[in-house]
Amino acid sequence: MTDLEKAMESLITVFHRYAKEGGNKNTLSKKELKNQISTEAYFLDKANEFFQMLDEDGDGTVSFHEYIIFCATLAMLC
Repeated sequence: MTDLEKAMESLITVFHRYAKEGGNKNTLSKKELKNQISTEAYFLDKANEFFQMLDEDGDGTVSFHEYIIFCATLAMLC
């Protein structure tokens, strides 16, 4: 596997690890995202603000599409 493929696999794996906590493996609830941020990205302390920005369609969950936008933004900030 290439480095890029490993990185993509890791993003997908981490998303599903936290998404399955609430029963729907295709979306992250606010609680699941907070749990992920506190565990995986401990330097971020504004989970509520991130959730509101990520939940573009306002359905109260973060889809994988919305999550990838978060990951890309986080990568650029780092």
